[in-house]
Amino acid sequence: EVFDFEQLKIGDTGVRYGDWQAGHLIFAEGWRGKFNPYFQYLPFRGSKGEVLRIRLPEHHFDRIIKHRLFIVPFVDDTYWVGTYNDNQFKDEEPSAKGHDYLRERLDEVLAIPYEIVDHQAAVRPTVKDRRPFLGRHPGHPRLVLFNGLGTKGASLAPFWARHLAAHLENHTPLDPEVDIRRFTPGSVQPV
Repeated sequence: EVFDFEQLKIGDTGVRYGDWQAGHLIFAEGWRGKFNPYFQYLPFRGSKGEVLRIRLPEHHFDRIIKHRLFIVPFVDDTYWVGTYNDNQFKDEEPSAKGHDYLRERLDEVLAIPYEIVDHQAAVRPTVKDRRPFLGRHPGHPRLVLFNGLGTKGASLAPFWARHLAAHLENHTPLDPEVDIRRFTPGSVQPV
């Protein structure tokens, strides 16, 4: 379901969206957060990463190879090969440029036959200063943002999720390095 901002009702004690209501609404939209009308003022960036999945018909290895790219054993005797990064992307789809880049690097590393099984792309939410976006909207404190974890999202998410929960539940101040107020004009950061 695509979030319909027209259905969002923001009150002093909570938010309502259709039949759903809560004290806060936390937006965790990834790179698409730049299209959220409440948080468009933030310097969202994105980085599209592309990988290939290959099969080596005559060989098998169980270690990661890192030389000009990485080759990681995956499932069903396939291997994950990457990565190609694009910060000037126009869509989320795998590109011919990414495919060619990965294939050229793979040909430099492997001297054995391989079969390309799949070519995938995904966009990571990145931020101008490489710090996540956490915090309440300056004009609508019931709207909260949790975004911009970038390339370290899988490892950073649990830590920053606990940090944000403590802020919302116990009024613990947010770390100024991740507080979205660092980009809010006229906002004063706590010291």
